[in-house]
Amino acid sequence: AMETEQFKSMPNRVMPANPGHLPGAILLGDSFNMRHPLTGGGMTVAFSDVVLVRDILKRIPDLSDQKALSKGVEEFYIQRKGHSSTINILANALYSVFCATDDVSLEVMRQAC
Repeated sequence: AMETEQFKSMPNRVMPANPGHLPGAILLGDSFNMRHPLTGGGMTVAFSDVVLVRDILKRIPDLSDQKALSKGVEEFYIQRKGHSSTINILANALYSVFCATDDVSLEVMRQAC
């Protein structure tokens, strides 16, 4: 592709986070809310999710308490919105720089990257 200058871009879709409640499972990173792989945002969000889940689970004295776990999972889904939304916005902005075709200023930014 570099020699022929025929590049193909992959579509970017927004997949909003939609919490599913499956006992014994918590979705993290891209398994819960995807973003374009160009940015590496899924891994960043996954690491942040792991830290957040760890902190929430440490506060639950009995991990066999389903009610407390469900409450913790709900808290996780609410608290993760801040960091995951920021990464999603940045990932979508970077994607728009790389896929823009007719904006000269974006072409300059693309070449700089």
